Amino acid sequence: MVCALMAAPTVGIVVYSSVQTYEHHLAEINARIRDGIASKGRVLSENHALALRGMTLDNAFTDIQELASRAVRSDPDLIYAVYVATDGVTLAYVDRRQIDKPSSPVREAWNDIGLTRGEFFVTELQQRDAQVFGERVLEVAAPVQGEARTDPPLGTIRYGFSLGPMHQALLGAEQQSRQALRGTLTVLLSCIGLAALLGLGLSRRQALRITDPITDLTRAANALAAGERHVRVVIDSGDELQQLGGAFNTMVDKLDASYRELEAVNRSLEQRVADRTKELSRKNRDMRAVLDNVDQGLLKLSNCGQIVGTCSKALESWFGPMKQGDSFARSLEALSREFSVEFELGWEQLADGLLPVELCLGQLPATLSAGERVWSFRYLPLGHEESLEGVLVVVVEVTDALAKQAEEKETRETIIAFRQVMADRTGFSDFVQWASPIVQSLGGVRSEPGQAEQARQLHTLKGTAGVLGLEVIAECCHALEDEQLQFGQPSAPSVARLQRRWAALNAQLASYSSSSDDVVEVPRADYDSVLDQLQRAEVAPQVTSRVQAWQWRPVTAYFKGLAEQARALARRLGKESITVHVEEPGLRLDPQRWNHLMGELGHVVRNAIDHGIESAAERAEIGKPNHGALTLRAEIQRGQLLLELSDDGRGLDIPALRERGARLGQRVATDQDAIELVYQQGLSTRDQAGLVSGRGVGMAAVRAAVARLGGHIDVSSRAGHGTCWTLRFPAAVVSDSVWGDSTANGRTPCEADTCAKRSSNGSSRGELTLRVG
Repeated sequence: MVCALMAAPTVGIVVYSSVQTYEHHLAEINARIRDGIASKGRVLSENHALALRGMTLDNAFTDIQELASRAVRSDPDLIYAVYVATDGVTLAYVDRRQIDKPSSPVREAWNDIGLTRGEFFVTELQQRDAQVFGERVLEVAAPVQGEARTDPPLGTIRYGFSLGPMHQALLGAEQQSRQALRGTLTVLLSCIGLAALLGLGLSRRQALRITDPITDLTRAANALAAGERHVRVVIDSGDELQQLGGAFNTMVDKLDASYRELEAVNRSLEQRVADRTKELSRKNRDMRAVLDNVDQGLLKLSNCGQIVGTCSKALESWFGPMKQGDSFARSLEALSREFSVEFELGWEQLADGLLPVELCLGQLPATLSAGERVWSFRYLPLGHEESLEGVLVVVVEVTDALAKQAEEKETRETIIAFRQVMADRTGFSDFVQWASPIVQSLGGVRSEPGQAEQARQLHTLKGTAGVLGLEVIAECCHALEDEQLQFGQPSAPSVARLQRRWAALNAQLASYSSSSDDVVEVPRADYDSVLDQLQRAEVAPQVTSRVQAWQWRPVTAYFKGLAEQARALARRLGKESITVHVEEPGLRLDPQRWNHLMGELGHVVRNAIDHGIESAAERAEIGKPNHGALTLRAEIQRGQLLLELSDDGRGLDIPALRERGARLGQRVATDQDAIELVYQQGLSTRDQAGLVSGRGVGMAAVRAAVARLGGHIDVSSRAGHGTCWTLRFPAAVVSDSVWGDSTANGRTPCEADTCAKRSSNGSSRGELTLRVG
């Protein structure tokens, strides 16, 4: 009984002491192991954060993913690694469950580890316990700092270490310890009666057998937490404590290997970062040398239209300093507000992303003018259309090139004008005499009727100049027409440009003179004297009237000029050479009365070639000859002058005229109503005007010129057969401005082709021309 009473407290004390010591040491080991894992995580996170800074700045995304994958593969306790940039882009995501499957970083990776986006990012080293992928993990997070301490973090790296092996080992040790305690207690209780002292000794020995290995593990864990990576424990207890010691040694070996590998990676990464930094510095110096010496303006724009980086030296010399982050449109606003506004409108379409990139860039302004200087702009997309990274702007000064181009065009025009003078001096002189008052009167008309008349004259001048090959004059007239349509009045600079060019061309032509054996020049005083003598001598009236008519222009010459216009326009439009027939009985017209009308008749000829006569392919399909035909006829009928211009083309487009009339609110009940629309100012069947026709003012000008001479105009047209314009003038006009040779009434009409050939080879033998000056 005494032994039992003595043994019971002893056994209770031993059991209680053993359990308390065991639990205390297990808790301390647990804490130390956790500290070791946390220390490993902190070291790993801090070292990787340093490595990731250089990789992130170098955009080495593949290296970032490889670094995270290598860390997870090399450490079995590491179950995931996540690196997310500050802007929310996942740059690395490795999950041990899918370590051998190829994958790319997932979006919003923080959701997989049970965090919100705000909770994911940290500004200092942190750790937490969490339940991830069904396991208890110890997670360590570290910020990836920018290059300077004051720079905001580039992102956050998080590593999750599994606590499962540690918990399993501790749980097994606890269960085995309890079983051992129960066995020991049973043995002690069975031996209480035999030897209380022996039982007490054995209890003490068993307690030491448990506590000594735990003490060794505690010291080793403290050393590991202090940074001693070579610490090991030797436990030969042959139980779960020996297994726990082996697991601890294995963990320390793996951690040491990870440290060594990480150090090697860090040394390699540092060298690579240094090499890349050196290479980038060299490339930056080379690029700066190019930008300082190239004669083009180069700069890069962000998707917001802001300047990125530096621009070329040439660009700053043209437009002044341009700073990074400035709006490109605002930088040029002082030079040209129109360019700035047009650029901003075009860039808004590019930013919206609704239209193709190439189309949006094509709508940006291509030129900028400031004073007398002009620059050309090109816009090149960077990246690809699905992910535009910016736009490269290439600027070239084209002032000299444009001036040279304009000079060359003026030179060509002068040469063509000389050729026209050589081919038809009188006709070209009449054109100059008719056009000069029109050019000089431009810009001075304010009344609405006067502006309408000016528009018709300007359109006639443009068409005639274009047919004669006077390209610069035609372009100036076209620009004035555009301004008059848009603003109601041509601008003074445009008028001045046309007047300067016209004066220069006339000055160049005035210096040119030639003579011909077939031209007899008579001073005006001599001619008037001879005419006066004939009238006083009462010579036959037909002789006097013939001599008086010598100063007038033959209708053949007028028709010859219209024929040349027709052929030149046909060649220009790519049509087969046309046949022009001229029929007239040797009539002469007073140029002061008839020059204006004959100039307006160019509209009828141009419409016949441009709108009426088909191409050779079209004519072949409908069974017509390849060569279109144009007939110019003049005759005296019952004292009236009849002028007729006809073609064998497609005829007037009556359906198109009806459609245009209906669009303008006109009442078009019959075909004749539709035909009347051709005389309406501003109406044309063409959607876009060109240098030849399309303004809708030509036939209105013709009708006005006919009416000014007291005549009227008729038209007949058949679809597919052609159109005939007939102009009739009363005897009152004919009597004092038209002369006809009665002896020529029966002669055969000549073809204009023959006349043209005669003029190019010189006049026929015995033919003389009288020039009164």
